[in-house]
Amino acid sequence: MARGRAYSLDFRIAMMKQHAQGRSFSTLSRETDVPRDVLRRWWQRYRQGGELALRPRSRRPRRSPTQVPAATEAAILALRTQGLGPARIALQVAPSVSTVYRTLVRHGRQQLHPPVPRTVRRYEKTRPGELVHVDLKYLPSLENRAEFEFAAIDDFTREAVVWIAGARTTRNATTFLEHLVAVFPFPIEAVMTDNDLVFTMRFAYYRHRRTRFERPVRVSALLIAGCAPTPPRATAKSNASSKPSTTNASRFISRRPVPLEPASFTTLSGTTIINELI
Repeated sequence: MARGRAYSLDFRIAMMKQHAQGRSFSTLSRETDVPRDVLRRWWQRYRQGGELALRPRSRRPRRSPTQVPAATEAAILALRTQGLGPARIALQVAPSVSTVYRTLVRHGRQQLHPPVPRTVRRYEKTRPGELVHVDLKYLPSLENRAEFEFAAIDDFTREAVVWIAGARTTRNATTFLEHLVAVFPFPIEAVMTDNDLVFTMRFAYYRHRRTRFERPVRVSALLIAGCAPTPPRATAKSNASSKPSTTNASRFISRRPVPLEPASFTTLSGTTIINELI
């Protein structure tokens, strides 16, 4: 029998009735995996008080010498209301810092300002090419060769383009962007990426520099600054297309690292890059 296992009142009554009919504790123990000493204890309680005496009893100890007194807990909660942390509360009351923290956890007061879950508002674009998500994913090395997957997906049509490149460089990112303009049957108005260094250096030491990926396009500072931090499930739709896909909606440029023919930079003059803050 597992230690601390609780048996229902109906089960206990059934066992005692079978023993009253003549079945031994050894037989009942083999059939139910209940120790014989437990059955004997139930039998003594059953003979003294009947069925009601078999009700499960509380396992709480009768006394707890190390328990924090109620007055001390009230003082801890009162100091917590004033905005004090466990270390500062421990300076004014007897318990240690760990005891104060356990008391706060027991009462659900370990956080001064519990975070309020933010509602994610998903959006949908109104026309093809209004926003294209571009992402980069590292693929496991096969045949001692590093491979990187560039993925793009249109927010409106969900049409995706995937390219497996042999290097993680801003030149390959630019080549992939140029190819997007050539293969998509609609003009691209805006491109959303994460803050990978192949796309932007806005969080690098030389943040004033522009990568090769940013040079052929016209960057809108208003759109970049106005893109608030958002979870990937709300904006990074290109993460879904990073998985191997064989559907008709995905266009595989290549399954092996091969160079692409560069397009003209003039085709990107009307595109805006947005770097999401994730």
